Amino acid sequence: MWNKKGVSPLIATVLLVMIVVSIGAAVMVVIQGLTDEQLSTIDANKKLIECSSKMKVEIFSVGDDYRICYNYSDGGNSTFAIQLDNVGQVDIDDFAFTAVSDDIVDVRGLPALTKGAHGGLRLNFTTTGSSLSLIRLYPMLAGGSKVGIQTCKYTNFEWDADELAQFDNCDDVTWDDSSSITVVS
Repeated sequence: MWNKKGVSPLIATVLLVMIVVSIGAAVMVVIQGLTDEQLSTIDANKKLIECSSKMKVEIFSVGDDYRICYNYSDGGNSTFAIQLDNVGQVDIDDFAFTAVSDDIVDVRGLPALTKGAHGGLRLNFTTTGSSLSLIRLYPMLAGGSKVGIQTCKYTNFEWDADELAQFDNCDDVTWDDSSSITVVS
């Protein structure tokens, strides 16, 4: 009666298994990519939370005198020095220093500051222009292999030209010559 030929049940079963395995592998690749992106986002957000809640750096003071100084000389040679205390709950792995004049000076790779530690920086740098308009110092936290270094931009370590003019002159202070100061030129 019916003279139709079809696929044998064994071949049909093998084909169905191959199709299901292929679809499963494709779904797994897509989900794994999404998971990696989500883990990277979670790591970045975790560091932002640490920047805002666990990271706290204060400028060291003796009485009412804060240990921060700045001077600018002809030819664009400048010095900025600061002593800091890490009173937060996390280690600071680096600092980002930026000075803005007619050009921009960016310095990375500054000394780390472990939690509970005291340390200082003295930066000697050269800019073009007649004066600085801004100095910024941001702590940075290591974010792991997926995020890298996370810059904490939630600190009050940003000074404009008017504030810089009120700082002590680095040539007039002696505390910036101590052993707790790391000189960066």
